[in-house]
Amino acid sequence: MASRKQRGGGVILLYKNGITAKRLAFSITPSTFELIGATMTFSGCAVVVLVVYRPGGEAIGNLFYDEFTAVLEQLAQSL
Repeated sequence: MASRKQRGGGVILLYKNGITAKRLAFSITPSTFELIGATMTFSGCAVVVLVVYRPGGEAIGNLFYDEFTAVLEQLAQSL
């Protein structure tokens, strides 16, 4: 079995009891960063939280901006 070089271990979004969270689904799977998003509700107030992790050892290139823009556009259309 060939081993695949893997970077990072994923991202996580923790929240406490009393906060309701609904995970957001994105049709894009970025290759330059990791991502998780949720709509969180507390006391009748809803906010969108987006957690993005980009490895710092690499230069930011056009692909990152293209993928990040696509995520933000999809998020804006879903609200």
